[in-house]
Amino acid sequence: RDKRWKTTREVISIGCVVLLLICIGYIIQTKMAGGDTTYGSNWSLFIMTTGILALLIYLNMGQRPKAIYLLVIFWGMVWILFDKSFNVIDEGAHMYIVNRVVNTREFPLVWENYEAVQGPVYYYAMAFLCGWIPEKIRYFACRIVGLGMLIIFGYISRRMIGKLDHYGLICADLRLQNVVWILFIMNPQILVRLTRVSNESLAVLISGAIIYLTIRMILEEYNKCNITFLTVLSAVAFLTKATTIFLFGTVIIVCTYYKKWRDLFVSIFILIILVSPWFIKNYITYGELTAMSGHLQFVIPIINPERISPDILLTLINFFDNFFFPVEVGYWYYYPQISTFLSVTCLFLFCTGVLIACKYLISFCYNGLHFCYDKSERQRMIVITFVMLPVASMIIHAISSSVTYINSLSCNRYFFLLNGAFACLLLMGASGIER
Repeated sequence: RDKRWKTTREVISIGCVVLLLICIGYIIQTKMAGGDTTYGSNWSLFIMTTGILALLIYLNMGQRPKAIYLLVIFWGMVWILFDKSFNVIDEGAHMYIVNRVVNTREFPLVWENYEAVQGPVYYYAMAFLCGWIPEKIRYFACRIVGLGMLIIFGYISRRMIGKLDHYGLICADLRLQNVVWILFIMNPQILVRLTRVSNESLAVLISGAIIYLTIRMILEEYNKCNITFLTVLSAVAFLTKATTIFLFGTVIIVCTYYKKWRDLFVSIFILIILVSPWFIKNYITYGELTAMSGHLQFVIPIINPERISPDILLTLINFFDNFFFPVEVGYWYYYPQISTFLSVTCLFLFCTGVLIACKYLISFCYNGLHFCYDKSERQRMIVITFVMLPVASMIIHAISSSVTYINSLSCNRYFFLLNGAFACLLLMGASGIER
């Protein structure tokens, strides 16, 4: 076995060296021919980076992915330190709110900053963690905190995969588990997005904790304290980013599975109590439960000035499009085939998962929700959970898109908080194939 590993390392290392020489030769040839080497340099950088990452990741596939965490930290710090300008996707607006809270202890109004429509949790958390840092470099600190949240989210997701593996619901070997985990948790898109100043960083972290806790309760046993904690986390997620309200569906799923109807109504009451102050504050300030009107007055003239209704069906078909590569980094522009292949594959697998989950759901309803709580039934409930959450999120964004004329359903970054569920669903499907 050790001899085989040694041979594999040598083959991969030689392959990376060959790729490096080809890339350098391509640039030299282009330069000598008088052509523009910009495209060739970017192409070569992408190939070399891919080769090195493939080598490092593969050599650690059979182990716990400690080296992979270090690799993600390294690349995250590269993006943070070398990309010094505010990201085009609202980073400046988010940073303004953080600085405003630090300097005045007050939350801005929506006509002062269009992102003030968001809940306050992320901004006050960043003010608490980074408020002591000088304002000129504070946004670097906020980015580093976002990278830390991504690392913790990745760890929680890996623990969730390990939990399913422990209970025999995932039978894929460790290398395949790590490959899928990296694909969804550490891909360039989520790495770039979560190393920017944005409330999505905290929303992703909280969602990972919610889904992990939900899976634990489905696999092990019902716990009333955990349900209360799950409800509180759902409220915090909502007060971080309002479109995460669908995460409360985890409470509904768990209470329905164990038929704890009283606890479900208590959880709904707790959720209302926790989020009501934000609604009351908005109503007093703006005369409406949310500040969406002021937000739309600023955003719509930029994004959709003609107020054309978005094509929801086409958006759903292209849901995974550009899911793995951020547009502004350029990899999507140079290598659309890679993202297209991953997108089509994931869309096919997700649609298959939806059909399977619907079959399980119909079966449970037909039997009058009479559960026997065995391993097979718990596996079906987990599949339903992993599928119903993104479906619920899509429905919320589809309704929002139809009402506001802003196609939020096409913003795939809103679904990063479900990447752990996507990874587990894919691995469970692969385990079924292996069986």
